[in-house]
Amino acid sequence: MPQLPIGEVRKTSSGYSARHTTRKGERETFEFHPAIRTIEAAEARSAVLGDLAQRFRKSGAIESADAIKLLHKVAEVAEDQLAHVLLFAEKVIAGEVRHKTAEMPTFAAFAERWTSGELAQKHPDHVKAKDSAIDKQRLAWICKIGYGFATLGSLPLNEFKLDEAEHAMANLPPDAKRPATRRHYAQAIHKLLAFAVFPCRLIAAHPLPKGFLPKVGKPPRYPYLFPQEECELMAHVETPIEWRMFFGFLSREGCRPEEAYAFQVRDFDLRVGNVTLDENKTDDPRSWALNPAVALALRAWVKMRQAKPNDFMFVHPNGGPITEGNRPAELLRAALLAAGVDRHDLHNDGTNTRQLRARDTRSTFVTLSLANGRTETWVADRTGHRSSVMINKYRKRAREAQELRLGELVPLCDAVPEIRDFLLNSPDFVSRDGIEPPTRGFSILCSTD
Repeated sequence: MPQLPIGEVRKTSSGYSARHTTRKGERETFEFHPAIRTIEAAEARSAVLGDLAQRFRKSGAIESADAIKLLHKVAEVAEDQLAHVLLFAEKVIAGEVRHKTAEMPTFAAFAERWTSGELAQKHPDHVKAKDSAIDKQRLAWICKIGYGFATLGSLPLNEFKLDEAEHAMANLPPDAKRPATRRHYAQAIHKLLAFAVFPCRLIAAHPLPKGFLPKVGKPPRYPYLFPQEECELMAHVETPIEWRMFFGFLSREGCRPEEAYAFQVRDFDLRVGNVTLDENKTDDPRSWALNPAVALALRAWVKMRQAKPNDFMFVHPNGGPITEGNRPAELLRAALLAAGVDRHDLHNDGTNTRQLRARDTRSTFVTLSLANGRTETWVADRTGHRSSVMINKYRKRAREAQELRLGELVPLCDAVPEIRDFLLNSPDFVSRDGIEPPTRGFSILCSTD
């Protein structure tokens, strides 16, 4: 039996290292992972390293600069990552890994083309334009995962196959535990590779088999806002009015946050009191009659800002558009805490429950609407739900709200102090339904006595 190429193992002040022959006549020092603390462990890793270097020389792969980097990676990785690096090394020896070319983008570069909107602009018939902030975050994590001597993101797109996808799924962030969350990461990978097949035609066939996507599983329960809690948030003038108008609208009208991001002033007929939503998740345009108090509040909001028809209806406090990248869920929870709303369910995860998200303003709308006698059809006209199955999921919480006698949300025109004060000093603002400017004090409406 041939002797294992252990090489020259040394102990230094920082740990263990080994010297091995790489190319003919060349020797190089490889520093081992800090967890390798005994001479036995160092010799074992050095034997793996020496054997791989020897096989690289025999296959000719050693002439590649990537092979030297890979040898260093074998020395540096922790024990639980070694198998993945060696799997990649086998592909290098077999000639399955090719150098990147100008024609074949890396996985990371192609991901950027998708999440930046470039693919949607270039292929509008096949790639839908949307806010890709969440997919961008997920793909950014995947691209940084170590693989071989580099990262998954550095791989040429045609070399990202099932092994690489499974490696990505085995190294998701610690908070990606639930089946639905893991499925979202898998969907991002799957969709990106699908675009590479068509319309971009960079690879011949989709490399992931049917069944790759994890099953969804039972979703966790998310909370909804009680009217008193929402009232306290709207009254908290230290929270920028831009955020309060945005969240207040969502809770009273039921559309998705990403739909509200794109609303322009011209999408609303505030004299008549309706809104038209053209582009949305289901590609099903809809319009509905606004709550009269919401319509009045939005009329005041537009007047206060001197907003033009092409301006966004809801804006960031800095004047720019609201996007998922602004992390509205974190902003909503922080604003609630600042307003003194600290109910445990809103701010903490449980085993089968999750803290409040921005889209749970939609749950608030559906739950309170059903609790206060609104029909399923009335709710669906505003939320865009296509089946009663989805709406029925809220009925148990609606019964709870009814039994607790939570009531309805305070009218938006009276809930936001700045809007109320503007209307009190603007007697010309009267809605088509005869809603007069509010006359009751906000503190009375929110009284807990």
